[in-house]
Amino acid sequence: MDDFTLPQEFRPEQIARRGEWTAWVFALIVGITWAMMHYIFYPLPWFSILIVFFFWFAAMSISLGNWMDRKTVLRVEENGVSFRNGLRNVCFHWDEITQVVVTPARWGAKIQVMGKGGYFAFRTLAEVKVREEVKDRFGFVQGEAILSHILKRCGLREMKKGITVRYYARG
Repeated sequence: MDDFTLPQEFRPEQIARRGEWTAWVFALIVGITWAMMHYIFYPLPWFSILIVFFFWFAAMSISLGNWMDRKTVLRVEENGVSFRNGLRNVCFHWDEITQVVVTPARWGAKIQVMGKGGYFAFRTLAEVKVREEVKDRFGFVQGEAILSHILKRCGLREMKKGITVRYYARG
């Protein structure tokens, strides 16, 4: 399954930025509307500002997530694996990885790689479909191959299988 040469860098598919722009447009509209209402109908109920903060927080969160995706690099080398995304910078030798948790989700599986001094997480390829038409893709195209390679190189085996979650550890 792991048919890639080492060393190799992997980057996730980039999700369309339509949602980010839409969130910022709504945040701007809500902010301007609140300011106009505040000017005309002073005082406004205290919770009205919460709506403004909610939209601004949502837009900032989406922007941060997209920025992190654009910065994400997962590098698999002969002696280990490293992951960086602008906020997290983790590097493990193969023997430092203690556990891998695989959680299937509606869109791709979420894989958490844990070791001494930190962890990182990535997703396998996910496709968002509407009426069987692919609208967007995100996650790592070779996510399953990366997972397989990590498990093989670390000597991890399946220790516990929950209803949907699979746990791998040294045994």
